[in-house]
Amino acid sequence: MGITRKKNTKSNSDRSWRNLVSDKRRRPMSSVAWKRSLLGVGKVLLLIALLGGAGYGIWLAREHFQRNPGPVDLTGPALPVDSVKYSTDGVFSLNSIKRMLQIPENATLMDLELKDLRSKLEKEPQIASARVRRRFPSTLQVEISEHKPLYRLFIRPKKGKPEMWLVSGAGVIYKGKDFRNATLRALPYLNPHSSLLKKDEDNGYQPISVLKKVSPLLEIARSDFPELFREWKVVSFLRPDADESDPGAHVRIESTRVKDMRFAPRDYRAQLRRLKYLLLEPGFKNKMSIDSIDLSHGRSVFARL
Repeated sequence: MGITRKKNTKSNSDRSWRNLVSDKRRRPMSSVAWKRSLLGVGKVLLLIALLGGAGYGIWLAREHFQRNPGPVDLTGPALPVDSVKYSTDGVFSLNSIKRMLQIPENATLMDLELKDLRSKLEKEPQIASARVRRRFPSTLQVEISEHKPLYRLFIRPKKGKPEMWLVSGAGVIYKGKDFRNATLRALPYLNPHSSLLKKDEDNGYQPISVLKKVSPLLEIARSDFPELFREWKVVSFLRPDADESDPGAHVRIESTRVKDMRFAPRDYRAQLRRLKYLLLEPGFKNKMSIDSIDLSHGRSVFARL
């Protein structure tokens, strides 16, 4: 039996590229796609604008320098210094700062040498450190840190009246300026041995470095035991930098209520606590005057009423 093949009714001419084209129409762009497209176009336009602006600026600068040869001033118009802004952690007033700086009249910021101004400030013994900056167009910024007084000290020149000086906790000796009288009256007097007072090159006095061993006693008392510190009048000491093998080393305080108090030059906080508790004892509490209290022998306290 013979096999018959079915003939393809469609001719090869019907198989063309047109048959591959989809009948579906292209979907419209969504709003997000439109935004992305516009954003891309905007970036391109912005880049073109920036490049054009840069080119125009270069052309303008070239024209300017061709017409105006010479150095370029990038600081703007020079104005005289019209104000001094300052900050301090101490008591100096603005007028005192200006007197120390001695800024010439009509001087501009660029006329001033900042290192020289800083040196002028730090020559003042009351100033521990200084910083000077320019704030354009016409303001000078000054920041200073001052030594904090912890003692008053009276020194009698060879031919003259006693002069009051102030002494910091680190032993720096200086003439106090711009302090209120109430602040000075709250400070106890320092009574050091005369051998510790040595003149310096500027007609002042060299620091008493050994006070670094004494001052923590007063600093702790002033901050944590103010009711005791307010009564302290005179401070003296003997070999406070010695170790525990020296039983004679001590710090001596004369106060309104206790004529003579002695502390070992170490562990001041514990000794101050013992002193506070002792003065609250019935035998001491009502006493208006006490001859002596010695706390320099460890936990043992010797007192004489």
